[in-house]
Amino acid sequence: MNLTIQTATLDDLKIADTITMEAFVSPSRYEALLQGLQLQPDGWFLARLDGEPIGFGGAINYGPFAYVGQVGVVPSAQRRGIGQAIMEHTIAWLEGQCCPSILLDASASGVGLYRRLGFVEDDRVLRLSREPAAYKAPTPVENVSLLQMADLADLAAFDAPYFGAERSAVLASFLERFPRQALLTRNAAGQISGFLILQTSPVAQSLGPWVAESVAAAECLLQRALELADPALQVQVILAHANRDGQELLGRYGFSAYNELHHMHLHSAARRQRAHFYGQASMAFG
Repeated sequence: MNLTIQTATLDDLKIADTITMEAFVSPSRYEALLQGLQLQPDGWFLARLDGEPIGFGGAINYGPFAYVGQVGVVPSAQRRGIGQAIMEHTIAWLEGQCCPSILLDASASGVGLYRRLGFVEDDRVLRLSREPAAYKAPTPVENVSLLQMADLADLAAFDAPYFGAERSAVLASFLERFPRQALLTRNAAGQISGFLILQTSPVAQSLGPWVAESVAAAECLLQRALELADPALQVQVILAHANRDGQELLGRYGFSAYNELHHMHLHSAARRQRAHFYGQASMAFG
């Protein structure tokens, strides 16, 4: 068995998309893969077995921590140690950059591998959805506006203490992709109190990144996002289990959990305020 792992390039995107569709039995992730490669050009890896592309994965390095995601192997090559090899390659790359903490969200089928690699669970992650039949016209809100590029510096400063790192490049990339669905709310003093980006695709919609200083701010953003959402499509959200207010809020708006993942870290635990995470950007971006 001749296994090679190399840094992926833009020329590998279609191959990587095919791998992830087969590995996760999911629709195309091409735009998300492109976004990840543009944000971290040196952090995504393509595995080949005897010259054939069979695995993909990588990470975004935020500095204080990195987030690993999109690690998948085509079904015909699974259970042969290839996923572990991709993870070991990714970990070695991050350790070479002196990254102090490596985070990921593991499925039930993957958690054993990550534990063998030294990852420790410190929370759970809930994946929730709201079916089209649950749609109900929300109450209009007035203190929510569209996020503008001019807000980016203030937004990054608001977000960093909660997220645990500066991620203005990631936020800018989502704003560029979804400019009419990037929402911002401010408190009575005019300061940012929360933001939410409604991501859309032909088959589903997702809420996140979504961070708020209070459940009241989070609810205002949720109401406006549902006002913008296509009522014919499912709406999904990835919620930190530590955010109990978020669970109650989403339950009131017709969301229910359909999957639970293990939030894990390698080396030191990252300092983040997960109780203010109402929606992750994605499984790969955190």
